[in-house]
Amino acid sequence: MGLFGFGKKKEYKRGMADAAEVASQKFDEVDKAIGNVSDNLKTGIDNLQGDVNSIHDMLESDAREKLFDLVDELDIREDLNEDTKWFMISMLYSLGQMVQTSEAQKHYLRALTAYLKIEK
Repeated sequence: MGLFGFGKKKEYKRGMADAAEVASQKFDEVDKAIGNVSDNLKTGIDNLQGDVNSIHDMLESDAREKLFDLVDELDIREDLNEDTKWFMISMLYSLGQMVQTSEAQKHYLRALTAYLKIEK
């Protein structure tokens, strides 16, 4: 062993090699994790692109139908008599009392009641 600890060079080199191996393994893990995130992100973007394309196709189709006057607008408000309207709303209200309803379902019932112009 020398005056300044030169005999520990081998231990130092071995320690550095071990540390480099551990760091390399950690970098490989991080690289793999980033690759998984990248794959998931690409899949999500592809799915989103497909949804956007579907919406675009539907809007384009609707615009084409309106352009060529192929759209028949229905107004069930005019086709139903008052008793039928009341029956329909009563049934939906009764069903809503039997099961737990979400805010969206409650909103739908209020909107349908307003659309059918039923006054309480």
